[in-house]
Amino acid sequence: MTEQISVALTSAIPVQTLTIGQAKTNVARVIGNETDPKTLARAYDALCMAAAEWNRRHQFDINALTAADISVVAATAAYDLPSNFLHMYSVRMKTNSERDLDFLRMRHYDRSYWDQEVEGYPTHYTLFGHGNTGQIQLLPTPSGTDTLQLRYYAAVTCPSGNGETFGIPDRYAWGLVYKAKALLLLDKNAEDNRIPHWEREAEMAFRQARADDSEYPDEDLRMIPAMEHRRRLVSPSHPDYFTFTGE
Repeated sequence: MTEQISVALTSAIPVQTLTIGQAKTNVARVIGNETDPKTLARAYDALCMAAAEWNRRHQFDINALTAADISVVAATAAYDLPSNFLHMYSVRMKTNSERDLDFLRMRHYDRSYWDQEVEGYPTHYTLFGHGNTGQIQLLPTPSGTDTLQLRYYAAVTCPSGNGETFGIPDRYAWGLVYKAKALLLLDKNAEDNRIPHWEREAEMAFRQARADDSEYPDEDLRMIPAMEHRRRLVSPSHPDYFTFTGE
């Protein structure tokens, strides 16, 4: 599952020129050792800690992806999640009776389905016991082949190669640099009077990134009725058709 396509609601490719090598040098410069290998390694650790904090606090639409299609086979319920998986956006079957799968807690499934050995057409999914190992479980276990599509929020990660970018716009990534500067200073000298400055800069950058990521000027915050002649807004083949239409 290496192919990943952004599903973020953006109209242009965001600028991504800040590499991890440049970021490490910039962070290390705050203590004047930007050429020292050990300091650069510590700067890298600080950047990764900053990325981990952002992942705990927000899931970015700009970093929402569609994983490459997963081939579902009979009698196999668990499938690998992408390595950079953070949170699920949607799960969909694409081949047989196309439909979204709803999330279901395993406890509810246990109380609703006594015989869980029976295979069938999956209608739900869970991450119970599998999310910790990087897998999704289909409920019930598939009885035939199909194609599974995952849309998900990817984690902001620290790339391994010095020439690689963070995969998010530079206007966001600089916030990680500011936070890493504060962390590196804190490790070196907790009394350094520059720490509050970089903490403030990092927090302002994070809040601005979160606001930018959640606001789309061209977005219509309402349902737009179908305008095509003799076409319904909801297809009769949809499993919830009668709920939508009241027929």
